[in-house]
Amino acid sequence: MNDRSQHRWQVRVRSREDPDLVLGAGVLLGPEFVLTCAHVALRAPELVVDLMGHDGLPAVGAEVVDELCVAEFPGVRRGDVALLRLREPRPADDGARLRRLAITRDRPARVLGYPRLFDDGLWALTTLVGRVGPEWVQMNRRSDVEQRVRAGFSGSGVVDDLTGDVVGIVVAEYTDEEAGLSWMLPTEAIIAHLPLVDDWAVGGRGVDPSFTRPGLPADDRATELATQLRARSAEPGVRLVGGRDVDALRQAVMLSGPGTEPLADLAIDVAGQSVEEVSRRIADRVGLTVDDGRSSRERLAAGTPPMTVVAVEVDRAEDPESLIRDVFTPLVLYGGRLVLGLRDEDSVSRSMVRDLAIRAVGIRLDGLARRVAALDRRHARQITRLTGWLADTRLAAEVDPEGVVERLLPRLERRVARLEPANPRGTGVAAERGRLEALTARAGDAGMVEHEVLVARHRRATELIAVEPPDLEAVRAAVQAYDDALRRLLEEQR
Repeated sequence: MNDRSQHRWQVRVRSREDPDLVLGAGVLLGPEFVLTCAHVALRAPELVVDLMGHDGLPAVGAEVVDELCVAEFPGVRRGDVALLRLREPRPADDGARLRRLAITRDRPARVLGYPRLFDDGLWALTTLVGRVGPEWVQMNRRSDVEQRVRAGFSGSGVVDDLTGDVVGIVVAEYTDEEAGLSWMLPTEAIIAHLPLVDDWAVGGRGVDPSFTRPGLPADDRATELATQLRARSAEPGVRLVGGRDVDALRQAVMLSGPGTEPLADLAIDVAGQSVEEVSRRIADRVGLTVDDGRSSRERLAAGTPPMTVVAVEVDRAEDPESLIRDVFTPLVLYGGRLVLGLRDEDSVSRSMVRDLAIRAVGIRLDGLARRVAALDRRHARQITRLTGWLADTRLAAEVDPEGVVERLLPRLERRVARLEPANPRGTGVAAERGRLEALTARAGDAGMVEHEVLVARHRRATELIAVEPPDLEAVRAAVQAYDDALRRLLEEQR
């Protein structure tokens, strides 16, 4: 993993006055710049940079670039980034490639830092959990046996396992050794503070220009939609926004986030776009590679991380029906959350979106039904009552799926949760349960749910989910095994 030729952009930052004092780490950008944390850059009056990816090269002096140092905003988990300029430029091809990326749940990454007694560096394996506060992203240690991010990692580039690109820098750690928590500042937040860094970034932007054009009114409807976007569940779901409200939705996307970025992983205007163009945008946004002669549409059908997508002008796409069937439906089946804007009040596209919304409610109700079935038999009376409510809710969803999502489902989920055993790791297990439910729905859609391999792996995953107390790492591994098997079968089917 610690391949110097692969990570020639890694640097260590030290104090010139006290050479033994390691201040942190950094990311080489091009021949003369280093990206690091503001609190690293400001810890000493004079800095030197060790080019850790180059054996034998001497340290290089560095200084903070004027006006390109943004300290942490006190108490709000925002900022803490700086750009250094080397006094002696390095070869241009040694710099890192940053990637703009939707931070999807449990995405694996790794970080090389320089804690005390590890002069050559120490790798920490992490998972990206999600945004906390306006900009920072929480990272969890992958397991109790892994090294944790700690002092000496600040400014380190966070390397995405899937793409190999840098998706942010470490900005803070939680000092409790057993917790294994840390935080990074993602690429898009870095660029928002330091626009010059955009020169070294790849990956599509998360928001189309039409969502940010000047003159869009922040009216009451936009504010209401923004509130609804912030309140959306992490479970699969579809919301339809129609007519003139589409313009309000554009503004609502930008009002939804607390910081420099909205809550949506991707906000896209699909007017005039083909199925392949939209698929490519989504695949790029989550860092999915498209190879082996497959189209982006086929890559999405094989599985995507759960993400939140806002798409407007859906009924003005090149082929709206194919877009809904071949792109948006797989996203929902893999746990995605969609907000779709359509202009026409009466259209085939609108009917298809409504059917997809009902289907998404069904996925959540199926998951709740399995949780009810797993409840202790001591709750027999409540189980009977919940089973009836689930049946009634399913019927209600046929008439008003949006109302069910907003009013009935949250109430049902709370009632089921109250009867489930207390569990300090329950949140993570619930997330994996939801992921397994989405994958099972996808298998059913492909006519594979009864395949013997999938049946065996589904049984193993559900058994582990039911264990008290649960082993979260084992649950994750079992769900991933189901995911891997399903992807292989889908590939063979094609």
